[in-house]
Amino acid sequence: MQKELVKIVEDYRNDLLETYGEKLISCYLYGSAVTSAYVPGVSDLNFLIVLRVVNINDLKVYSKIFRKWQRKKVSPPIIVTPEYIYNSLDVFPLEFSEIKENHLLVYGEDIIKKVEIPPENLRLQVESELKGKLLKFRQGMIFLSNDTSEYREFFLRIVGTFVPVFRGVLRLFGEKPPFEFVEIADRLSRLTGFDRKILNKAWEIKRGAPVSHDDIRNLLFDFHEEIEKLTGLVDGLKVK
Repeated sequence: MQKELVKIVEDYRNDLLETYGEKLISCYLYGSAVTSAYVPGVSDLNFLIVLRVVNINDLKVYSKIFRKWQRKKVSPPIIVTPEYIYNSLDVFPLEFSEIKENHLLVYGEDIIKKVEIPPENLRLQVESELKGKLLKFRQGMIFLSNDTSEYREFFLRIVGTFVPVFRGVLRLFGEKPPFEFVEIADRLSRLTGFDRKILNKAWEIKRGAPVSHDDIRNLLFDFHEEIEKLTGLVDGLKVK
């Protein structure tokens, strides 16, 4: 871990101890900050805070230090009890898979170590996310004008919303998903047959490559078709 990040994490842990005292069971840093994808000053810092109990006052207490840490790229933390974690693995398997695979125990008892994600629960949430985002994709298309820049922004935004779900799909195939978009695209294509050219083009456009109106329109149509195929694949996938 980079020296600057170590200092932030240590200071944050100390603030939490001062804020919550014996109520604090565990604190985790998770996400890109514990991977090679972390970019100082750019990447958000995500924390999971585990307390013995969580009430409204505990949230109000955190609000006193929120602004201070927001300036250092710390996102609003997830604040839970151990019971909440164990009782939510059936409805949030995708989120807890992310935390379990990419985390650093900053303080206390390692609650996450005991977490086991049922594969079928993960498959169900991935299917739900794909179908839900597909519906929002279709709704968004209705409101688009005929402006090329609007098409471009919508295409990049909609592809971005599917990236966490693509990571979930990779887990269903027994892979530990990378954070880098290019690697995600490569593995998704290899394992599911998703058209890699569409994702390659999205990456190029995100990096500033020009695109014509007809091309961006066709990319949206092709991406929609590939998402439909992927949804059908996940729907019928047998996991153990």
